[in-house]
Amino acid sequence: MRLLVTRPASDAAKLAKRLRGLGHSVHIAPLIQIHYMQNIVWPDKPPMAFAITSANGVRALIKLEKQFQLKYKKRPQNITAFAVGPTTAKAARLGGWQDVFTSEGSVPELIETICNQYRAKGVPSSGPSRVNAAAETLWHISGDITAGDLVGGLQECGLPARRISLYEAVAAETMPQRIMQKLSSYDGVLLYSKRSAHIFTNLTKSQSIKPIAYCLSQPIADEVRALGYETKIASTPTDRAMAEIIGRAV
Repeated sequence: MRLLVTRPASDAAKLAKRLRGLGHSVHIAPLIQIHYMQNIVWPDKPPMAFAITSANGVRALIKLEKQFQLKYKKRPQNITAFAVGPTTAKAARLGGWQDVFTSEGSVPELIETICNQYRAKGVPSSGPSRVNAAAETLWHISGDITAGDLVGGLQECGLPARRISLYEAVAAETMPQRIMQKLSSYDGVLLYSKRSAHIFTNLTKSQSIKPIAYCLSQPIADEVRALGYETKIASTPTDRAMAEIIGRAV
C-alpha cells in the first residue's frame, strides 16, 4: 500500500522504517512542527513528579536538563515520571528515567493512574487542591496547546499540579505539493492526534477521494469518521499496534 505518515519529523522516520519493512510505500508529510523553548521561567520549587503527555515533553526536558539542574541541583531524570502511554514511557526510559509509571494512553487514564498512586501514599482523595506558587507541585509537561484538562483533574483528586509548557507545536499551513498532486493514490493516512486529524482534513478537504484513516485512538477516529473517512483503530497507542492494523503488503 501507499501510506502517508503525518507525525512530526522526530517520530516519523522510525515509523516509516517499520512500515517499509512490511513492504509498504511510505511518504512523510509532518502536519505539526515541534519548536522547543529555551528561556523557561521555572517555579521556585522542583516538581514532586512529572506528568508527561507526549514524547516531545520528554525530549524538551532532556534539552533543558542543564537549566533544570542549575536551578534545582538535581537532574530531571531523578524525579518520578508519569507517562500517558507506552510510547511516552519508552522515551522517558531511554532518556534516563528509572521511576516511570504508565497509563493506557489518554488524559483521563493518566489522571486515574497518578491519583491512584498518590492515594496509596496517603494523599487526600477528596476536595480540590490549591496550588501554592512556592510549594512543590506535580508538573504537567506540555506544549503550547493541550488536549484535556490534566491539571484540573489532578487538582480535583487533591494533588497540587501546574502546567509547564516547554515546546510549541506549530500546525502546517499547507500540504506539500508533491503529496497533494498524488493524494488520491494513497491507500491510507496515519493519524496520531485529534489535532493532526483536524489539520489533515482541513488541508485536504478539496479532495473527493479519501484514504483509509489509521488512527491511534478512538477520539481521533471519531474526528475523521464524521467527515466520511473509513477508519481503523490501533488496539493500543503504539507504533507496533498501528503497524499491526495495517499488516504486511500483499
